[in-house]
Amino acid sequence: RQSLKTYQNNYQIITAKAVQEESAWNNWGKALQLGQETAEMVQNSPHPLSTWREADSKCNEAVKLLNSIPSTTSIYHQAQEKLVGYKNNCANLDKRVAVEEKAINTMMGVEKLDREIQTAAQEMPYTASSLQQIVFKTNQVINLLYQIPSGTIVSEKAETLKAAYQYNQKEISEKIENFEDCQTIPSGVCIDSTFPINLKNH
Repeated sequence: RQSLKTYQNNYQIITAKAVQEESAWNNWGKALQLGQETAEMVQNSPHPLSTWREADSKCNEAVKLLNSIPSTTSIYHQAQEKLVGYKNNCANLDKRVAVEEKAINTMMGVEKLDREIQTAAQEMPYTASSLQQIVFKTNQVINLLYQIPSGTIVSEKAETLKAAYQYNQKEISEKIENFEDCQTIPSGVCIDSTFPINLKNH
């Protein structure tokens, strides 16, 4: 009876180890698959923010799977080695998601200011105050555009807007000069203030 009991206990231990080993190898395979999918997703950027978030999610899931592999399994040491690289990849993806989010938020700020500038440019006759507000907001837009990193999903649009706003900045400066010159005329009426600023469309 004692030998049968020992046999049963050993059998249970061996069975449990076999199940644990199989689970570890399954998680190893899933982690590698997720790692491959992540690598393929981020090739040939720029990508939408949703793609970077999905890649980041897959990477973190792969890390969880590798962390779940017990130290008593045959694949443990390989999993630990792979884990180092995957954690670095996840950290880089976390940073990229943050960069893309900031770039998109910056572009949203640019678009809001752009709408305000376009509206103000149509409100005539101009005054010295209204023209100064347009100048101020135009400078804000240009400063924001230079904060958008290259390679992000909105960087190409940012470059187009830079060119347009540098042109617009020149047009607005000329309008202010003409307006100021016009104010020196004693007629009391500045005809130039009734002509719209020729802002470039983008």
